[in-house]
Amino acid sequence: MPLPSDQLERLTEMDSENPTLRFALGQAYLEAGRFAEAAGALERAVALNPLYTAAYWPLGKALEGAGRLAEALATYERGIGVGETTRDVIPTQKMRARLRRLKKQQTGSDDEGVSGS
Repeated sequence: MPLPSDQLERLTEMDSENPTLRFALGQAYLEAGRFAEAAGALERAVALNPLYTAAYWPLGKALEGAGRLAEALATYERGIGVGETTRDVIPTQKMRARLRRLKKQQTGSDDEGVSGS
């Protein structure tokens, strides 16, 4: 059972340079629909460990939820590159599939609200 975000916030305050704690906090925020906070925590996890392939997938989802579609697309592309380097197959496959869907939505919608409201 994952820790609640308030416990993860306290742990992160004690060890602010731990990418795994930042990842867990970002995941908790994402699950709670707190997209901007999730993006911040996950961006920090990636900054602390740029080869943390698993963090790029939820970061892209958080950016999408926060309405930052262009950044989400760039994050998935960057994450795919990292995944190819680290050979972390599962998150890389997820990011490829999501990137394809988003690009297909963009081309199929002809600028009709891909970014949402």
